[in-house]
Amino acid sequence: MLLSPFRSAQSNLREALPAFVSLEDVRGQVACLCLLAEITMHQSRFDEIPSWLGETEMLTAAHGDQSLLVQTLGTATRVSFTNCDSTASAALAEHMLALCRTIGHREGEADAHACLAVLGIFCGA
Repeated sequence: MLLSPFRSAQSNLREALPAFVSLEDVRGQVACLCLLAEITMHQSRFDEIPSWLGETEMLTAAHGDQSLLVQTLGTATRVSFTNCDSTASAALAEHMLALCRTIGHREGEADAHACLAVLGIFCGA
């Protein structure tokens, strides 16, 4: 029963993704892919996540919008933490923090600090 909302959301996102592609809406594509990665994370299907995040990384590199990279790094940080990889999670959060400070992305900076605080509490990082 608990997985049902995830399946429904995943199905909706898989339907939305081609529409964003046809509209050449990179922000929509990255949002869909990051959400798909997080849903997959909550289903503990970690082996599927690199394909979603890999696609977001290609899109952000091609588009050049650093705020999309912030979104991707935030998702990757949460996925790494949930997968009990505190070293990768800390490195991603630090990268996100540095990028956010450079581009003035205040919300992303706050999110990176929150991730680092959680890591500090649970992992002593």
